[in-house]
Amino acid sequence: MLRLWLLLRLILGLMLGLMLLRLVLRRLMLMMLVMLIVLIVLMMLLRLMLLLARIELLRLARRIWLAHLRLVVAVVVALIGNIATHATAWLLLKVRLTLAKLFLRGGDQAKIMLGVLIIILGSDRIPGALRVTG
Repeated sequence: MLRLWLLLRLILGLMLGLMLLRLVLRRLMLMMLVMLIVLIVLMMLLRLMLLLARIELLRLARRIWLAHLRLVVAVVVALIGNIATHATAWLLLKVRLTLAKLFLRGGDQAKIMLGVLIIILGSDRIPGALRVTG
């Protein structure tokens, strides 16, 4: 009888041990699952932080690129303005010299003026009224 009692006690002890082991394993698996979820959340947060850092880096690069682009545009506009100024000055000088050559050519101005005065002050009514030189 004592042996049976010891055997029964041993079986109950083993069953209790197995139940405790199962409980410990469940808790351990639950803790591992929680740790896995925490790890996934941390990885997602890290990825989000890296994405935000990349966006900020791209914004900074865009600002720098736009600043360089503005500088290039300013230099090009300054060069074109300088070239246009010189071209305009050269063109005005050419026009001035050409007009001076036309006015200093000969004595045709007096003949033209006399013809205009004859028509205006003369007896031709139609060209005089229309102010048309002959």
